[in-house]
Amino acid sequence: MAAILIEPIETTTTGGFHAEITGVDIASREVALVGTIISRTMRKIRARWTENGYCLETEGCNLILTNFEVSDVLTLRERLLGR
Repeated sequence: MAAILIEPIETTTTGGFHAEITGVDIASREVALVGTIISRTMRKIRARWTENGYCLETEGCNLILTNFEVSDVLTLRERLLGR
């Protein structure tokens, strides 16, 4: 995984979990964003999301794409890919 690190973006997932996006993956077709999720037991879990905001690690941790900062970072990835 080759991810470009970004200023961390804090957000909340569809399941109400705290998430932090820390990188944009431009080398993978499946993974768009990388970061972490804080579980209900306060454990930090590595996370990867698709360009549609779907979390590949666990249920309930999908990104809310209407969040302004989340949509901005996905737009940045599109520009980096030349789309």
